[in-house]
Amino acid sequence: MARVDCYLISGCELSLDTDSSLLQDHMDVQHLFLRRLLGLNPHSMLAILFTETGQMPLRVRRLLLALGRLLYLVRTDPRRVVHSAFLDSIALMREGKAEWASDLSIMLKRLLTAIEVTPDDLMCPDTIQAITKQIVSIVDQDLQNDIDHLVRTHLLRNRLELGESRSLTLVPRRLRHYLTSVHVPAHRKAMTGLLLGDHNLSVERLRYPARYREAIPRQHRLCRLCLAAVEDEVHALFDCTAELRLVQLRSQFLEALRERDPVLGALYGKISNYDFLLKLVSSRKAVQQFAKHIYLTLRLFEETPRYFPVAFRIPG
Repeated sequence: MARVDCYLISGCELSLDTDSSLLQDHMDVQHLFLRRLLGLNPHSMLAILFTETGQMPLRVRRLLLALGRLLYLVRTDPRRVVHSAFLDSIALMREGKAEWASDLSIMLKRLLTAIEVTPDDLMCPDTIQAITKQIVSIVDQDLQNDIDHLVRTHLLRNRLELGESRSLTLVPRRLRHYLTSVHVPAHRKAMTGLLLGDHNLSVERLRYPARYREAIPRQHRLCRLCLAAVEDEVHALFDCTAELRLVQLRSQFLEALRERDPVLGALYGKISNYDFLLKLVSSRKAVQQFAKHIYLTLRLFEETPRYFPVAFRIPG
């Protein structure tokens, strides 16, 4: 990301983004790069691009850099010309005229939770730092809200990780362990797709209408192998027994899991398979084995044509 980021933030401390439409091309580049990095489709959800990589949405990142520039101007030597120019900008803001400080206040008002500032606020280092922390908190809360309420991100909810206080807490944005610990690209992308709702199982693919069929209600998105239950993540990985190779893959994975993480492996069969899957998502000890299991399972499912009820077919 460092090779791309320098172009996306160039000049943002001085040329502020008061016209958001002019920033759209830059935002599209950021989204495109992160989707490619994660192996997601071009229409994936935006929130997961940031919650899983730790990156900040570009509009906010540029605003934070502008606030960093403001803090530098406030603290710089009063004898320097740049400090005099800053004081002139504040004076013009007091008179209600358009200039750099006024543009910065406009950007703060356009946040999801508007922040109102006065000229005096922009001259106080403590206030500037407090505003910066507030902006980060606003963004993180919005991203976490998406994760908590979007159907496709149900596997990402209530993840507890070590925070800055070294205690377990919700961390909305972070470069997740599975992106750095899984070294085989195909396995990593398979795991990423499963966790982020961008996989080929029917629970996702039949959610939307296609050329010759309608969108299919969840209860009718049946497993292509057994036709006995909804083809979702838990069913494919741990429930379905209609295919011998699938059962063998599962047995091999559970055996490897018991070697890598005996405590977690012992929970299989003692808790619901959905709860077991949630614990696997958080596990770091067996993440490579889990990613491989996901990859092999999804590949096996792709060998069989997807099932969908004839009742939802569109004549044509």
